Amino acid sequence: MTVGLVCLPGLLCTPDVWAPVRPLVPAPVVTPELPAFDSIERIAARLLADLPERFVLVGLSMGGYVALEILRTAPERVAGLVLASTTAAPDTDRQKAGRQVAVEQARAAGMTRFAKGLAGYLLGPAASEDPAIQAALVTMAERVGLETFVLHQTATAARPDSRDRLAAIACPTAVVAGEADRVTPPDKARALAEEIPDARLVLAPGAGHMLPLEAPAVLAEAISTILAAASARETEEFEATSRRSGVTP
Repeated sequence: MTVGLVCLPGLLCTPDVWAPVRPLVPAPVVTPELPAFDSIERIAARLLADLPERFVLVGLSMGGYVALEILRTAPERVAGLVLASTTAAPDTDRQKAGRQVAVEQARAAGMTRFAKGLAGYLLGPAASEDPAIQAALVTMAERVGLETFVLHQTATAARPDSRDRLAAIACPTAVVAGEADRVTPPDKARALAEEIPDARLVLAPGAGHMLPLEAPAVLAEAISTILAAASARETEEFEATSRRSGVTP
């Protein structure tokens, strides 16, 4: 049996961030926008109202925070999980202050200049020299806009601590990170994977924070592996249920 695939974008990203990954995975991809709300809980609830009944869930950065909240509120709907460039830990006071500074900078400079200045921090060394990737980041930031960016920074700063939920994750899971990610470094990915039972850790050489743009093949391979594992588990459970009911599948 096959299950659906839902990919959530990160902060300052539109669903276009998944364009390089989409043709590399063996399933149709649902790529919703993150609603313009000021809490992770409200964003997750709004998304759940429109998502398929059962799916593999992929979350990039802020999308990872939302994915963990979806998993908390509706675990029965999540067949597999891929957490990319993200963490289960809440913001520190320093990080919260940094988000406020970023909001002030975006207000003062405008989204175009702000995104151009942020590209070097978000991207790995090779991607930082790639005009197409830089242009993609700027275009997405412009489309997200200042108002939504402010709401999302508020939601992210106030997100709950999800670390105590990790040991209860029972679906096939992969944690993916860029080896050159300065936002959520590889040590955070390792810590995340270690707390999730049987989670697979994947590190993308040379990549920074924007994995779908920088290392789409690495991310797609991790997603495809979880899709296959989730589909196999769904088939096993269906066949077991059929045998118990006396129905031959």
